[in-house]
Amino acid sequence: MTRFLSSLMILAMAGSLTAAASASMTHMNKPRHGCAVGQTYVHGYMKGGKYVKGYCRHK
Repeated sequence: MTRFLSSLMILAMAGSLTAAASASMTHMNKPRHGCAVGQTYVHGYMKGGKYVKGYCRHK
């Protein structure tokens, strides 16, 4: 019984590590700043004394 429980715990731990690794890999495939494909992120800047927030624009 003890051997069964320890193997079950090992499988559960391995499953959680695999899920965490796959979640981090999907994060790497996302475009930067949430811009759509074919768009570029423009960082915020000052214009005429006012701050303009960053935005996405077509390439």
